[in-house]
Amino acid sequence: GGPCSARAKSAAARHAPIGDNVGSCGAAAATGKPVIIADITTHPAWTLARDLVRQHDLRACWSVPVFSTEGTVLGTLAVYHREHRLPRNEDLARVEAEAKLVSLAIERCRVAELRAADESLLRIAGQKARLGGWTVEFPEVKLRWSDEVCAIHGMPPGSSPGIREAFDSYAPEYRDRIYLVFQRCVEQGTPFDEELQIITADQRRVWVRAIGEAIHDEAGQLLRIQGAFQDIDVMKTAEESAKLLERRLTTSLHKITDAFFTLDPSWCFTFLNREAERILRHHRSGLL
Repeated sequence: GGPCSARAKSAAARHAPIGDNVGSCGAAAATGKPVIIADITTHPAWTLARDLVRQHDLRACWSVPVFSTEGTVLGTLAVYHREHRLPRNEDLARVEAEAKLVSLAIERCRVAELRAADESLLRIAGQKARLGGWTVEFPEVKLRWSDEVCAIHGMPPGSSPGIREAFDSYAPEYRDRIYLVFQRCVEQGTPFDEELQIITADQRRVWVRAIGEAIHDEAGQLLRIQGAFQDIDVMKTAEESAKLLERRLTTSLHKITDAFFTLDPSWCFTFLNREAERILRHHRSGLL
């Protein structure tokens, strides 16, 4: 048969149940052993598929299980013949070798699918958290940014600046600091975790958290510096707003003419204004 008959056989096989007496593939999947049937036109295991067998002029089927590296059955590999035939030892060895190749292909495909799913989840998480990754490869000193790091800098995905350009993206007052911690990481392997400001491509100041660590080979040779990079501007802005509000509140409480203080659940002072200090005749440093 041609492509149409191959598709028909494949579609029928996908819907075949698994069991000891369900064709060659169903039995091979159920038992985990090769199932060799030289005459599928009369064999009782092929009763349910007899019409399909006759339609495509099939006479014999050899089926071997396809195993994962853990030993579980992933599927089966079947070889059909248009004449009644039993395999020779070399025929069976070839089919089992082909089954191993099929196993390798399936597992590689599954690994690729899992990796793609993980990368998708990481990309979504990175976008939500405004978190990306970066590496500097040695000895080339080649910098690579993830797309999220590019976005934080206001640059297109795939942008790959030089190391000097990356340092220059920090606000002037933070350049010496980032250069110092990076050099320590390169020369001494000292990790860093810094909160600094960058100036984006559209000239905005943005607070970021830059984390880095050194990766060495077994001989101690530096392979790369790698790390994470996160936009923390919203958090830092909220912190500054909270501090400003606290300072304003403290100033206002000190100006009122009434005594005011706060206590924690253990009845310890957490705040006193000046009038409370005057009435209690104690300075806040001795009470807080």
